[in-house]
Amino acid sequence: MKLIIMIAAVFILALVKVSSAATGIKVGPITHGNCECKGVEIKDNRTQREFRLICKKTEIKEVIEKKKKKKVSVVVWDTSCIYGGDPHPCKEYNKKQEKYYQGLLNVMSKDYCDETLKKGECKNVTYKADTICEDIKFTLNK
Repeated sequence: MKLIIMIAAVFILALVKVSSAATGIKVGPITHGNCECKGVEIKDNRTQREFRLICKKTEIKEVIEKKKKKKVSVVVWDTSCIYGGDPHPCKEYNKKQEKYYQGLLNVMSKDYCDETLKKGECKNVTYKADTICEDIKFTLNK
């Protein structure tokens, strides 16, 4: 139980960090089996945009608590990764930003949820949205 509380606290801390930056469009959550991802655009004063991907994968485990068997959801891994790119050259992005970020989340969440990652691990992969502006690349900020 303490582990679940600690993991929830880390997840909340990641969300607090997101809210301290100028946040824009929020998309998700998207669920793939026992994995859930959501994303948020992080704005700054440049044309560059950052996109924070937040994912967690859980599994159901049987535990004994007070001499009774109980099923609980346990976080296998969770992560919060920031990717950067400049979507502004695509005119369609400027009118359909939410659709663009939803497409980016579609691709990223499928890739992340198909993996078994270490806690906090980010994939050094370039992603492109599957809806509009498919030529715009978002890469991991290091």
